[in-house]
Amino acid sequence: MDNQNFQPQMPNQGEFNPAPQGGFNPAPQGGFNPAPAANNKKFITIGAIAIIVIALVFGLISCLSSNSPKGVVKAYIKAMYKPDFKKANSLQLRGGQKYYEYLADENDMDVDEYFETMSDEKASSYSEFCKYMNKERKKDLEEGDDDLGENIKLSKIEIKKDKKLSKKKLKDIKKSFEDNDYIDDDKITDAHEIKVKVTIKGDDDSDSDTDTVTVVKYKGNWKILG
Repeated sequence: MDNQNFQPQMPNQGEFNPAPQGGFNPAPQGGFNPAPAANNKKFITIGAIAIIVIALVFGLISCLSSNSPKGVVKAYIKAMYKPDFKKANSLQLRGGQKYYEYLADENDMDVDEYFETMSDEKASSYSEFCKYMNKERKKDLEEGDDDLGENIKLSKIEIKKDKKLSKKKLKDIKKSFEDNDYIDDDKITDAHEIKVKVTIKGDDDSDSDTDTVTVVKYKGNWKILG
C-alpha cells in the first residue's frame, strides 16, 4: 500500500582490510629437515586454506559491521526504529555531542541553554537530550498512523544497490564543507550511494519505502551524510 502519512525515516542525504599480509612459512632456515617434501606441500596447502577461511570470515564481519557503507545504513535505520537516538546520531557525519556543542557555540548559546531550546526545556545536556528524543520517537512509533495502526516496528531492511561515487561527485561533496568549521573536508576520502528498501509494520498493516542514502568515509569511519 502507498502510505502517505508515515514513511520510514531515513536521511535524504571506515574501511577494513581483512586479508592477512603474507602467510606462515614452515620451512626451517638451514639445519636438518625431517619432513618429506610431500608433507611440506600438505602443510602449505592447509595453511593456504586456513588463510582463505580467515579472510572470508573477517570479510563477512566487515560487511556486517557498521564501519562499511551498507553496514552504517542498516545500523542507522535499526537505531531509528529501536529507538536509539544516541546511536543513530553517532552514525551521522554531523552528529554526536561535539557537533551539538559546535552548534551551541555557532548560535552564541551555552550548551545547556541550547539543549533546553531544542527540547522545549526538557533537557539541558546531551545525554538528557538523547533520552528526550527517544521518548518522542517512541511516542510517534506507538501512536502509529491511520493506515498502519499503532505500534510501528521495523520489519525488514533490504540493500538494493551499493554504488561507489565518482571522484567528481566526491569532490563536490568535499567542496560543500569547505566553509564548515566542524567538518574537515580533506578527511572525507570516499563516498557511496546506498539504495535501501525499508519495510515497517503496525498493528493493522505494513508498508515499504525505497530511498537512496549517501554515506561518506570520514577519518576512517563511514558516516551518514545528512
